[in-house]
Amino acid sequence: MTSSNKEGSNREYRKVMTYVKYVAERRLKQHTPGLLLSLNMYTYGKYGKFALDLLTDDPYLFYRALMEYFGGNQTMAERVMRYVLKPVIDSGSDGRRAVDCLISGELAAFKEYVVKALHKQASKWLKD
Repeated sequence: MTSSNKEGSNREYRKVMTYVKYVAERRLKQHTPGLLLSLNMYTYGKYGKFALDLLTDDPYLFYRALMEYFGGNQTMAERVMRYVLKPVIDSGSDGRRAVDCLISGELAAFKEYVVKALHKQASKWLKD
């Protein structure tokens, strides 16, 4: 991959993750504001970043933080991760693969699939 292709790919990924953060924040504030507040306090205290900033900067670390937050309960961490990333999952098979790759720690594959799944929606959202 050339340098300009890599930069374009990174730019597209950042755009998609900004959209994911926006949608996730709206969902959490609307449905579980106490959870968002509590996660923000936990992640800021431990990592110096609010929860959804951690999600966009390092999605796998966000998942690991959920695991820690829920005392190692993988089922709860995965449920919350899938809830937060529901718009990704709802986008189709690429979105479902993206979330599965993230949970299994395959960040490169997550980046590839999440961009495939949401690049159109993210581009449209940024234009609105």
